[in-house]
Amino acid sequence: MSNFISNAFMMPNDLIDKGYMAKMKGAALPCYLFIVRKTRGWNKSNDNISISQLVEGTGYKKDAVLGGVEQLITMGIVEKISFQNRPSKYILTDNIIAVGNTDSDNSAVGNTDTAVDISDSNLSEIPTHKNNIKTTNTKTNVISDSKAKFSFVEALKKLGANDQLINDWLAVRKTKKASNNQTSFSRFESQLSKANLDINTVLRICIERDWKGFDASWLANVNLSEYQEQTQQTIPEQPATQFKGVAKKFKGMDQ
Repeated sequence: MSNFISNAFMMPNDLIDKGYMAKMKGAALPCYLFIVRKTRGWNKSNDNISISQLVEGTGYKKDAVLGGVEQLITMGIVEKISFQNRPSKYILTDNIIAVGNTDSDNSAVGNTDTAVDISDSNLSEIPTHKNNIKTTNTKTNVISDSKAKFSFVEALKKLGANDQLINDWLAVRKTKKASNNQTSFSRFESQLSKANLDINTVLRICIERDWKGFDASWLANVNLSEYQEQTQQTIPEQPATQFKGVAKKFKGMDQ
């Protein structure tokens, strides 16, 4: 019989299996654990966390904590929204459990050895082998190129979004200073899948309710029938096709 601790919070297997933990140098891993505890540990996807809380919870100094958080953001597994008069909001993007093909050059992780070399390079540590330096540079360039080519608008269009709804929602996001990066889109796509709704219905809800983002759980207080009726296209009735008959007279018919 297992001694399961009922008040424990779970971590994704890919944290270890796919090499994420190997990439989290210094304060990055403790910061990630603390953020997961404050969010998913309370059945939330995000929470406002101050730097002083991270310092106290991880045991690292302020500069180390700031560096650790920045590394998590760079890896794309945490999103941070800053405010002037209150603690920043940290959002788990779930990219840590959506890795894809780990053998691909475009993978967020790649193989474990290469992943470690990339992080070492970013931290200005000198690799022990020249071959590792070449591999690190190649991987880093590929990741940078893929990020540069990402388009938030085109990604929404590929899901079938209406051009006007895209423009209206981007206006809402711009007003609220939301980032239109791949991390934000990945989170939106994940929540869209959970909602099991047409993307244009979701965009219309976000626009009318002034939401810069979307979470499937927010639909609990939304009357979906109002929005789903709007998405139904009225098909005009087509007039019945009329065929003109051709009267043919044959010799002998009038006799």
